[in-house]
Amino acid sequence: MRIVWQATIVAIIAWSCVGSTSAQMPMLRLPAMEPNASHASRFTRLPPVTRVASSQTTAIEQRLANVSAWWEHHIGEPHRQGTESVAVSANELIAQALAQSDHVLAVSQGPLIQQEDVLKAMADFDPAVFFDSRWDDLNNPVGNTLTTGGPTRFNDHHWVTRGGMRQKSQLGGTLELAQEVGLQDTNSLFFLPDQQAATRMTLSLNQPLLKRAGREYNESAILLAEVQTNIAEHELSRELQDHAFSVIQAYWDLYLQRALYLQRQRAYDQAVKIHSELKSREQLDSLRSQISRARAAVAIRRANVQRALLTTRTAQSRIVTLTNNPSWRNASVVELTPVEAPATAQSTVDLHTAFQTALHYRPEVAKHMEEIRQAQIRLGISKNELLPTLDLVLETYVAGLDGNYDVSDSIGSQFADGSPSYSAGIVFQVPLGNRGAKAEYRRRESQIAQLMYELNAVLSQVSLEVEIAITEVEAAYHELHGRYEAMLATDEELKYLFDRWRLLPGDDRAVSFVLEELLDAQDRQMEAESSFVRAQIAYTLSHFSLQRASGSLLSVGQPMHVANPIEYTRIPAVGPPLHRPAP
Repeated sequence: MRIVWQATIVAIIAWSCVGSTSAQMPMLRLPAMEPNASHASRFTRLPPVTRVASSQTTAIEQRLANVSAWWEHHIGEPHRQGTESVAVSANELIAQALAQSDHVLAVSQGPLIQQEDVLKAMADFDPAVFFDSRWDDLNNPVGNTLTTGGPTRFNDHHWVTRGGMRQKSQLGGTLELAQEVGLQDTNSLFFLPDQQAATRMTLSLNQPLLKRAGREYNESAILLAEVQTNIAEHELSRELQDHAFSVIQAYWDLYLQRALYLQRQRAYDQAVKIHSELKSREQLDSLRSQISRARAAVAIRRANVQRALLTTRTAQSRIVTLTNNPSWRNASVVELTPVEAPATAQSTVDLHTAFQTALHYRPEVAKHMEEIRQAQIRLGISKNELLPTLDLVLETYVAGLDGNYDVSDSIGSQFADGSPSYSAGIVFQVPLGNRGAKAEYRRRESQIAQLMYELNAVLSQVSLEVEIAITEVEAAYHELHGRYEAMLATDEELKYLFDRWRLLPGDDRAVSFVLEELLDAQDRQMEAESSFVRAQIAYTLSHFSLQRASGSLLSVGQPMHVANPIEYTRIPAVGPPLHRPAP
């Protein structure tokens, strides 16, 4: 298993290194809310992840797989008078939470915010229109008669306007087309013609040939922004899975608290029945000590019922907070009732399949793969910056000149008179030793090595969590099995003690001891039922925990580096629900 695991790690890392680096980040779409379920006259049970038929399955396990506890048929019944009963399922609650929760809506903005950085990086290649204008009014003393031809001060009135368009290409070059218009007049006798209108149209190109050249270098900002958006999406996926798991826990906690309330209510009814029967026989054979003991049991169990009722309301409030459903805010008029029963059938999970699923869908793994990809892009940037600067500079222009500030004739003469002028050259520069660029390159290499070690640590942690989750499924089932046997034993004990108490004479001293044992047995039965339903919930949640550990609690359309729209949908925890008719 270890060899297969290490081989899988190497394969995924290699796939990431050669994967496409130009896929744009898709938008996120949250699922629409499911319609509200009707009142739970039908009760459904969640089957296990994988049903297996084994010849060694014991009779108790077969009974446990199809067990229908008495409280399951009353979970959907309202516990409080004057409230509207609203039947809910875990899937419906998750859909509402993903659509309405303030926390979900807040974290969902992360990828959208990062996605704007992609457009911002792309905007560096957008064409830009520029315009600048300057007016100079000079009055300077003359130190050379050739400057003005006579006047002792030189007066120069000069207005220059320049406008045009420039654009940076994906190869790194900057292309600029500009038109310049200048109006100038001086008091120099040599300035001809007077009131000059000088124009020039210039086309220039500055193209790097080595450093900062090439599509990969110049589009790296876009790729980095896309990778950062992917990282934000994987963070969102982790947040959504955590929130969905919280909703699932809250749903099953509501089921648990309602079941505990029903168990305590039945124990209270049993104590009331015993107390009423003793009171009715007070003049015959009931002892005062027996009546007092029964009355004490009634008082204690009444308090337990009230406590369970308040705990149920607290569990409901937690669901309302997680889903942020405004119509459920008033707990005094709305009572949420679950429509699913926990799983009880034994299940088995393939360890290798769970590992493979975790490798593809765990947000932590995908996030670290993106961080490695980000480091590789930065390494490519630093490698390019090791090169010397060698830029090709090209420029050509046409110019015109006219007097009397005749701009239109000056522009026309740009193309009618003379011929274009041009210039070409290169710019070369390299720092001696190039220590800065080399240090940056070594830094990027070390960062990749660091990220690879971190990825190995994350994969080890993920494998550990998957193993623990699978072990917990098996351990939870064994506990469920034991709790079920214990509940059956306490039921038999209680039946025996109740029959014995009913048959013994009331004035016999032994009946007081039997009554005490009977009340204690009822408490033990309540605790056994409570332990059994808690084991049921733990077993059911262990399946969800396994899905969370494998990253499939909320499914993503494709694993990693995809360009398809992503839709978050619920995967049933343990298969499609099975409808059970009401008793």
